[in-house]
Parts: sequence; C-alpha cells; structure tokens
Amino acid sequence: MIKYWQSLGELLSKIISPIILSFIYYMALTPLALIKRMTSTDTLTLKRPPHSNFKEVSQALQREDFENLW
Repeated sequence: MIKYWQSLGELLSKIISPIILSFIYYMALTPLALIKRMTSTDTLTLKRPPHSNFKEVSQALQREDFENLW
C-alpha cells in the first residue's frame, strides 16, 4: 500500500511542480519585466553607444606593425 502512495506522490510532484513554477514565473516576473521595460531608459546603452571600441586605420599596415603590438 505504501508503494502505491509513494508512486502517486512522485507522479503528482512531476505534474504539479512545473505548473506552480510556471504560474510564479508568469504572474510575478513577467509583469515586473514589462514595468521595467516601460519605465526605464536604455541602461546598457545598446541603441546608441557613445563611442566604439573599433578604430579605423587609415594607413597601410606593414609587417613591422605586428611585431610589437603593445
């Protein structure tokens, strides 16, 4: 009799746990993310970075330029 209750408990834990976690995710985290997106600015400056790490080289590179990079 105990085996049946344990197997029923294991089955219910595999079914109920994802439902509860999905409910918590969609009811708690999703509204917070939407509110944050509507009220905040571009904090990571992804849309318009002030400067770039890429530099344009206007001169032709020679072999000696690569010998001492730093």
